Formats: sequence, C-alpha cells, structure tokens
Amino acid sequence: MACHFCAKFEQEGAPPLKLAYVQSGRVLLEVRHFVRDPVDLTAAMLSECVAPSKFYAFHRSLFLNFDKWTALFGTVSKAQRDRWASTNRAAGRRAMASDFGFYAYAEAQGLSRPMADKCLNDDKLAQRLAAQTKAYNDKFDLTGTPSFAINGALLAATHDWASLAPQIEARM
Repeated sequence: MACHFCAKFEQEGAPPLKLAYVQSGRVLLEVRHFVRDPVDLTAAMLSECVAPSKFYAFHRSLFLNFDKWTALFGTVSKAQRDRWASTNRAAGRRAMASDFGFYAYAEAQGLSRPMADKCLNDDKLAQRLAAQTKAYNDKFDLTGTPSFAINGALLAATHDWASLAPQIEARM
C-alpha cells in the first residue's frame, strides 16, 4: 500500500479495469496484499478490518491520497520513527495509523477508532498477512508490484494498465 506504482495503477488502471471487465462479470478482481514494510502492514491490516463491502473504497481512498500521506516520509521526526519502531508492534502500528492519517480513511468506511485500534492490536492478523506475502512470493517470485495473475499464472513484466489490458483482452 506504500508502493507508488500500485497507487498509479489504482488511479489510472483500476477504473477502466472495473468498468470494462469487472462490472460486466467478465473478470473477477482479487486484491492480495504484498507487505513490504510496517507501513504496508498497518494499511493492509486496516483494509482487512473494514467491512468487506468497504474494502475497495478504503483501498482506493489510500491510493487516491497516496501523495498526501506518503509526503510524511520526507518530514518524519526521530520521535515518530522511534514510536513506529516500538518493541510493542501494535503500539507502533497505532502510531503509524495516527501519523499517516489512516484512522480517518478507516473511519470514512465505518471503522471507528476503537475498532481500528483493536484491528491493529491483532498480532494474528499481522502474522497472517506476513505469511500470505511470503506464500505469494514463494509461489510467484514477484519482481515488482503491482503484479497480476490470470487463472493462477503470473503475467510476466506486467505492472501497469497498458501492459495488462491487452493480456486480458487476448484471453476473452
């Protein structure tokens, strides 16, 4: 979720993908998290805790506001970095959610602050997302994100809408 290529795809590629293929039922879109760092993990956890019907709205809101919240990376203080690196990982995730404004995005999708805190305290969820990332990487040996698979086969060198669209169309 902290990948600028993924944000670009969500901004440019997701609308035509959903309009031309998903809404018609020709394609099923499944988003799988690829957790690269604690910020990714924090955002992914919150996306898993909003109501299932709100997942894509939360996902999209983070990517549409990507430049806004990732700007913090350039201005982060030592105190913030120290809070994020807390030995209490849940406390670190809550600090990131606060600093990056993730609570507001989650609340806009119906996840209250206490519910979001409960989500970020869930070490089993964090472990599950980390295990999923490892499993995807073991299976596909991913070289970049976003990555796309059709019918379980990874599409080589496909990380944007311009390269994905013709591959979908060729299989229709």
